[in-house]
Amino acid sequence: MTATQCPQSYQILRFDDFLAPDEAARTIHEVDALPWTFGWKSSKQMPGSHWHVDFDGGNTGKQEESIEARVDHPIAHRLWARASGGPMCGHTLVRAYANAHTYGVGGNPHLDRKEDGYWTMVYYPLEEWQPSWCGETVLFDHTGDIVYASLPRPNRAIVFPANMMHAARAVDRTCYRLRTCVVLKTKAPK
Repeated sequence: MTATQCPQSYQILRFDDFLAPDEAARTIHEVDALPWTFGWKSSKQMPGSHWHVDFDGGNTGKQEESIEARVDHPIAHRLWARASGGPMCGHTLVRAYANAHTYGVGGNPHLDRKEDGYWTMVYYPLEEWQPSWCGETVLFDHTGDIVYASLPRPNRAIVFPANMMHAARAVDRTCYRLRTCVVLKTKAPK
């Protein structure tokens, strides 16, 4: 696994080759078989929806307590084992799910939390991704400028503060793949 620290003024980390090759292949296969449902919103105040699957029973409450015992899918277990042994060591898992986007279906800019001390990890379980397909995850500063963008490259994870505005961009019309990601949300130790 190779870690790259992104812009110095922001705590954004990128991990390429996040999972071992056999684990990454198994995760791709399992994500492809998920029972996707359409209609999830990244922001309830904004129009537009995308594809979604919960791994924790839809924990949309305060997200303070550990949901590790409720996580009901091997994808989330595998990613949490890797994250909790690495970039999220000592954190408490408070949410786990998968999102997917197709042509014309992007996410709205949003915060996962308003408070400090919470983190978001986005993992891309994809066999391939072409830069021309777009679908970046973009992160914004407090003025609304994009300060970081990550293509959804295969077996890549990005970790950033949950109170940082971000969005999943729609894929280009030339993209014939589902742009999938698995999201783990955590509470850092105090």
